[in-house]
Amino acid sequence: MIYSVAAMTLCHKCKDTSVVSRIRKCVLCVTNVCEKCAVRRYGQKFCSENCAKSFFLNEKGEFDPEN
Repeated sequence: MIYSVAAMTLCHKCKDTSVVSRIRKCVLCVTNVCEKCAVRRYGQKFCSENCAKSFFLNEKGEFDPEN
């Protein structure tokens, strides 16, 4: 018999587990976030509005959608 131990992943915001909700990682900071709490922008899923806004910032901190 084979046993596997699966670590339960928690959503950073609502603390739901991977058993209850599908948990994703933020594209920018790799924070765990569930589908309900994720911020959807630019065809990606982020953990917060700040990460979504920072996705296209250049080295100077200016919005640059070309990158």
